[in-house]
Amino acid sequence: MAIKGSSIVALSPSANLEFIDNHATYKGGGIYIDENSKFQFKQNSSSIPLTLKGNTAGVAGNDIYGYIASFNNFNLTNSDISSSHPVMAFFCDPDNNGTIPNDTDIYETQNHYECQQQIFPGQLLEYNVALFLFNYSLDNGTFIPINEVIKIEIDKVPVEHVYINGSCYLIEYTPYKLTYTRHEIAFTTYHHKIRSSFIFNECPIGFIENSSGVCDCSQSVSRENVTCDINTLGITHNGLLWIGTYDDTSAPFNANETNPNACIINEDCLLYCSPDPVTFQLNDTDTQCVDTRGGRMCESCRNGYSLLMGSNKCGLCHNNYITIAWIALFAVMGVLLVVLLIALNLTVSLGTLNGLLFYANIVKLYEPVFSRKGALGIL
Repeated sequence: MAIKGSSIVALSPSANLEFIDNHATYKGGGIYIDENSKFQFKQNSSSIPLTLKGNTAGVAGNDIYGYIASFNNFNLTNSDISSSHPVMAFFCDPDNNGTIPNDTDIYETQNHYECQQQIFPGQLLEYNVALFLFNYSLDNGTFIPINEVIKIEIDKVPVEHVYINGSCYLIEYTPYKLTYTRHEIAFTTYHHKIRSSFIFNECPIGFIENSSGVCDCSQSVSRENVTCDINTLGITHNGLLWIGTYDDTSAPFNANETNPNACIINEDCLLYCSPDPVTFQLNDTDTQCVDTRGGRMCESCRNGYSLLMGSNKCGLCHNNYITIAWIALFAVMGVLLVVLLIALNLTVSLGTLNGLLFYANIVKLYEPVFSRKGALGIL
């Protein structure tokens, strides 16, 4: 017997219901109750005999599938009944194979507010959800995983239907054009609902929400061959360019910080910026530099590095003992150089020394143009 929609089964006080050895290829071998059914049974007695025995179904609910609102008003003639509650949704752990704890209350709405996600326009919301039928009898019951369609609601407004395929299915949904505040998301079946929430933030520094409702390059960042990816917070360009924030302090900030008034520098950088395509985040602009340089427009060495003598490269700073040793070495070499100049009579008046120094200074001056990889072997 199938009860659908607004159907009503009217029973007289002398009724005696028996469903024996029936079969359904899908659900509800004895009785199938549609999810949209509201009235079901109408009866004036609470002692109407109900016999369910030997029924089978291909998927679920051998004797009964669905929720009988007046189930306790029947006088069951046998206690061994195979029945399935309609589909219920649960948040699940993919590392736990989507299993449901034994103490889960199937009639209680499951909330998941403690795992509140924060996203920017264009980013994905991700939830692992499992759907189950509850096979129950008068004594106990078991959960059975099932594949079904579930409805997604945001702030109680339906936005999408998703087919759950698997015991712990990853649902990915991208909300668009919402207000920058907290929102509720719900996954619903007809008889069951689970809820969570998320924070919808305005775009971070360097990004702006476009007409499609996705964070894209802001006007100060946008130019030819520059792309922005809100999912990774990455900015990509073809090289010989420096993009970063104008900040006189060295205080770092997170790439996901929001500040619509932040001043962005977007300038060509021909000397110490990478000539190759580069992807970086605005809290790590040193990625755009070569030779371990950093800072605004790659103007200085990174922390822990110092400019090498006779080179434009930055080298790792050594400990104090090695530094003292180098100073002592160059002090001795300086004295030996003076002795050599006197011995060979290389004075400024002869012009030979002037010529060598002039040649070395000119080549060194143009070294960044002639060689981007390091120092030329002049001195």
